[in-house]
Amino acid sequence: MAHRPSVPVNTLLRQALTLTALKAARDKVLANNGCPGVDGVTVLDFAARGDVALRVLAADILGQRYMPQPLRRLWLPRADKPPRGLAVPVVQDRIAQTALATALAPLAEAHAQDSSFAYRKGRSVQQAVARVERLMREGWRWVVEADIEHFFDTIEHAQVMAELEQLLPHEHDARSLIRGWLMAPIQDSGDEDPPLLQPRQRGVPQGSPISPLLANLVLDSLDEALLEDGHCLVRFADDFLILARSQERAQEGLALSRDLLERMALRLNPSKTRVIHGDQGFEFLGWHFVRTLAWPKQHTEPAGPPASTLIPSIRPAPVEGPDADPQRPASSVRPELVEGPSPTVDLPVSSAEPVAEPLPTLEPDDEAAPRTDDPDPTLPALAPLQRTLYLVDPQAELGVDKQRLVVRKGERTLLAVSALNVDQVMVFGPVQVSTQALQLISRSGGAVGFLSQLGR
Repeated sequence: MAHRPSVPVNTLLRQALTLTALKAARDKVLANNGCPGVDGVTVLDFAARGDVALRVLAADILGQRYMPQPLRRLWLPRADKPPRGLAVPVVQDRIAQTALATALAPLAEAHAQDSSFAYRKGRSVQQAVARVERLMREGWRWVVEADIEHFFDTIEHAQVMAELEQLLPHEHDARSLIRGWLMAPIQDSGDEDPPLLQPRQRGVPQGSPISPLLANLVLDSLDEALLEDGHCLVRFADDFLILARSQERAQEGLALSRDLLERMALRLNPSKTRVIHGDQGFEFLGWHFVRTLAWPKQHTEPAGPPASTLIPSIRPAPVEGPDADPQRPASSVRPELVEGPSPTVDLPVSSAEPVAEPLPTLEPDDEAAPRTDDPDPTLPALAPLQRTLYLVDPQAELGVDKQRLVVRKGERTLLAVSALNVDQVMVFGPVQVSTQALQLISRSGGAVGFLSQLGR
């Protein structure tokens, strides 16, 4: 019988609990300047104890005398939305989690897919946005916009431990330590004596340093399955896009992702998940995408409520298909224009052919809002007189020259006008609009609407 070499046991945990590793973790927790946990010990209090506290922490964990303390419940207020719940460990638990997460990260990274951009060193929102923009330019124009419902709060502990078993087969003590962190109860703030402890049967606590790594580990299997089936995926934590060249293929990606998540006892949020075409516009990670253009949402949001499909706030309507909500009214398959009088034209259009009919006015449909975290779904009325620039010539291009909007057709300049003199730009059909033009219009308080050549 061939001799099998012995595999070191708990090497990763011992690596994470060296004094050097714990000091680095303490410095990171100290830099975050977070609040104290249920014991009231601040990061400065713990740091004042010096290296002795770190040596005691390591000895207690390795000697199996360590017990995670309850998590402190905090509620973060959010405008026009329910408060977000955090579950914050005590400082020494945060240091231990940070140290182990740092040691575990290279192993998790080796198994991660290129489609994942959150909570990974060297990855960012900007890179995810650039990936989406490139794919749209390459013709992947059908988009599954997806969000996992209550993801962090509903992850099954068994799913996390199964992933860790595969990743760390010889790290029993490390897995036991993580299981203890997962199961630590939450102590709600209140007047109860003793304090009320809420047991936790599932979910990874938002507020724990190791939770992002564990969340990504669970969703790695989703990434792998979608990529193996040939789908084009961009994921940032529990928000992800599947991009396809056809509506049928996008629907297949949606169905597969729904099935995969159900196997993990997770589900897609129906109010934040839909199949749309890139021409309709959509939002992802705080960015607006329309056709092959992308720009930051903060550069385009007006001070007041958003105005339907008029940029700065684009609200894409869902595409009917097998996965469409049967309760959604049929009118929602067309993008709405804001309710109000037809705009008055006092600027020349970029084509010799005038627009024969006034712009359509549709009733706003709250059900068509793509995301429930919009600051305010109310649709305001436009002012009765709007200075509108119509772009209807498919060979025309809208750009910027010296802070002026410039309409060109080939080498010929058709119009140059200050953005301050334009309240809105209506784009009919495949007219090219530069990112710089969109940003200049937004900074000047204007809006842009994209319609078909028929004005729909």
